[in-house]
Amino acid sequence: MNIWKLELLRLIRTQRFVVLLAFFILFGFIGPLTAKYLPQILGSSISGGVKVLIPNPTPLDGISQYLKNALQLGIVVVVIVSAYSLAIDAKAGISIFYRTRIIQPLTLLLPRFIVITIAVLIAFIIGTLTATYETVTLLGSVLAKDISIGTFYICLYWIFCISVVLLATSLVRGLLASVGLSLGILIFLPILESFSAIKQWTPTILSESMTSLLAHQQTASYYFQSAILASILIICFVLLSAILIINREIE
Repeated sequence: MNIWKLELLRLIRTQRFVVLLAFFILFGFIGPLTAKYLPQILGSSISGGVKVLIPNPTPLDGISQYLKNALQLGIVVVVIVSAYSLAIDAKAGISIFYRTRIIQPLTLLLPRFIVITIAVLIAFIIGTLTATYETVTLLGSVLAKDISIGTFYICLYWIFCISVVLLATSLVRGLLASVGLSLGILIFLPILESFSAIKQWTPTILSESMTSLLAHQQTASYYFQSAILASILIICFVLLSAILIINREIE
């Protein structure tokens, strides 16, 4: 049984990749459009002679609006889609099918993890390219270097999020429980950023990298520590998940 081909077919037939792609492309269009025309909409809605000074939108506003939607709403979409792909023991029939044919835990988990991760990254990158094109067309140019570096860091953040989902599916059986635990962990982690001593080590600050780079608030090197820790945690979470899954009894 070719597990890689099977997972790829599952991704396509269940239309999970279509959902991810449509989500990021949609907000890639909507973000810059909102930044461009929101001041006009707000201005036309104000009556009674009241004047509100709204600054002209900048290219940073277009990208920021896209990332705000893509990351805040996207984390929910990515967690749910990833949990559907990674929760091997959520259904007894599927669990028995895989476990009676695949003995090595990494052989069981890696194809699922890598396939859904690549799907999320491709969808996000296409969404980012869409937002960049719309921003340049409507609001002005942006530095390709900052977009590229920011995209790399945010992609690493997405991989970390998916590894958290993988760990959650190895700790609990149910799909809803896996989604709830994953979201709970990912919502809690930004709280650690309030502690200045460890802020640069928290993987969640990677999600802020693109806007910070475009605004010239930080340099690429500022995120090295969080990128290193995120990479280490991804490997640890995958290995720990494999150990937990292989030692868990089928119900």
